[in-house]
Amino acid sequence: MKKLLNKLSDMLNAAAIAVAIAAIVVTAVSCSVQVFSRYVLNNSFSWTEELCRYASIVVYMFGFSIATKHGSNPRIDALSNLLKGKGQYWHAIFCAVATIVCAAFIIWFGIKAMPMGARSRSSVLGIPASYMYVVIMVSMGLCVIHSLAGICNDVDRIRGKET
Repeated sequence: MKKLLNKLSDMLNAAAIAVAIAAIVVTAVSCSVQVFSRYVLNNSFSWTEELCRYASIVVYMFGFSIATKHGSNPRIDALSNLLKGKGQYWHAIFCAVATIVCAAFIIWFGIKAMPMGARSRSSVLGIPASYMYVVIMVSMGLCVIHSLAGICNDVDRIRGKET
């Protein structure tokens, strides 16, 4: 089970990195087009700002899941550095469980907000607001999978097994 969870976590993390890189490129291009149109053409495009905003949300949310995979979120490094031996693993497990609980609440409220988001669209691009809810829920789902894999690995470390 642990190997399957780790493999799934690795594959999903690679996909999240690809999506985040694509969103970074979209953000950079749309911001560059906005600057060019505003300062060179003296007429800014309205769609570039909205596209940049949505691409930034994708970057932030998938970046959070990538950071979770690598143990960067939401650990309190000052406390973790004070702990020795198995205490660091227990702290990591506690943080992973807290991440799972928070992600579950975010996913739950995202599901509840989906019908309302399906009715509203962005003003320029016409993108349904529910798409952003899906991005948030998917990234939180990735955080849950990464956290579960981390818990399995930390439990093995506590037991003295290598991961």
